[in-house]
Amino acid sequence: MPIDHRLLDDLARVAGGAVSLVSTVRKQVQSDLRGRVDAMADRMDLAPRDEIERLQALVAGFRAEQEVLKKRIHDLEIAVKGAPVKLTASKPKQGRTAAKLAAKSAKKKTAGLKTSKAKRK
Repeated sequence: MPIDHRLLDDLARVAGGAVSLVSTVRKQVQSDLRGRVDAMADRMDLAPRDEIERLQALVAGFRAEQEVLKKRIHDLEIAVKGAPVKLTASKPKQGRTAAKLAAKSAKKKTAGLKTSKAKRK
């Protein structure tokens, strides 16, 4: 049984066309699906991956810097006082003149109490 070369050529062209058609359909389906997913992500107000990765790197840098600063503060506290100090809220310090006035008025009050007690006796 002789094989017709034209028949094989026609079959090869049809197979090549089918592969090309399948490839084109795959690309169209992929682009349509990507477009729909992007549209859905826009409606959901999602952030793009590259922006999230950039923010994660930024936060990691801040955490590393925070750890360095914590260690530096700890070392400075040890250098100043010999032991770490707990941070507490403190009252604002009075000025030098306000402190002197407060001390003088306290002395006057105690002196006045002493003289009034002496008068009673």
